[in-house]
Amino acid sequence: MTWFAMIQRIPEKGRGLYSVWAGDQLLYIGLSIQLRGRLVHHERLAEFIAGGATHVEFMLIADKKARHCAEEWLIDKHRPPLNRGKARSKWGYLHSEKRLLATPTIQ
Repeated sequence: MTWFAMIQRIPEKGRGLYSVWAGDQLLYIGLSIQLRGRLVHHERLAEFIAGGATHVEFMLIADKKARHCAEEWLIDKHRPPLNRGKARSKWGYLHSEKRLLATPTIQ
């Protein structure tokens, strides 16, 4: 299946998180306010394909703060290889599960 065929099931205007997988290996976690468009024009698209991307998963999260907190927590927990080197903590929730639990409800 091609990359573009994989992302057709993602809502065009959905806000949320996405993860790129190669079989059972997580390659990358990201967020966007326009999921499908982000994945079509991603600056790391060549790396996803070279890494053997087999599927993309997504989660719709309307709240901006919740999206950023969830992305930071998931990257910190899973350490995907293509997220390495990214400095994340704009929202101040990295490494703080107590504070993460106090974030707005994911919608």
